[in-house]
Parts: sequence; structure tokens; C-alpha cells
Amino acid sequence: MPKLLLWVAFAALALFVIVLGAERYLASRAVWAQRVMTPNADVEALFGGEPTPIGSPQQYVVFDGKAFLSERNESGVLQLDERYLQRTGTYPLQLKTVEFVGSLARWGTALLAVLAFGVRWLMLRKEAGAAA
Repeated sequence: MPKLLLWVAFAALALFVIVLGAERYLASRAVWAQRVMTPNADVEALFGGEPTPIGSPQQYVVFDGKAFLSERNESGVLQLDERYLQRTGTYPLQLKTVEFVGSLARWGTALLAVLAFGVRWLMLRKEAGAAA
């Protein structure tokens, strides 16, 4: 049993490192962007072609570069085409979500490693006391 707990602890530490690396990778791909709804052809012919902002600019992780419109908004922020995202079924991932889930996973794996090491230590201590 102590050997199994050692494996669990090291697996938890390895998972901690993997989660940290994945979070850092996704954070490096994050860009400030504004989701916008582009007008369809009929509306554009009648009222003009300005995209309508959805929400406020956020840091997004987007893997499909075609989701961005070619022009930036008046603040200089990239624009994400909501129609393209809906059509392709891909949605951007907010950096806040990546950081939140990453922190939960890091805390969980760290806690698991500490518990496994602690229980292993107590078991070995108990075995050493019983042998003496």
C-alpha cells in the first residue's frame, strides 16, 4: 500500500506540472478581442455595415484565425465574428476560465499529492513503531 501511495503522489505531481504547462500555453495564445455580430447582406444594404459589439473586450484563446475580422475596432482591439463562430460551432475560450479551471486543478493535484505523501508517511511510521 505505501508503494501505491507513492505512485499516486508522483502521478499527482506530474499532473500538476502538465496542468501548469497547459495553462501557460493557453495564456500565451490569448489576445484581447471583442465579439461582434456582423450584419447580414440585407441589413447591410439598408442600414450600413457596422458590426454590433457583444459584451466588452476580453482576453480570448482562439485557435481559428479566420474567426477574426480584418479590421480592428476604434479602440484597436481585434474583432471576433460571432456569425463565423456560430456557423463553425467553435467558440473562443476566455482566459479567465482557463485561469480558474487551472487553479482548481493545481490545488486539487497538490492536495492529492500532499495527502498521499502524508498517509504514506503515517503508514510507514506505524509499521516502524509496530516492528520495534
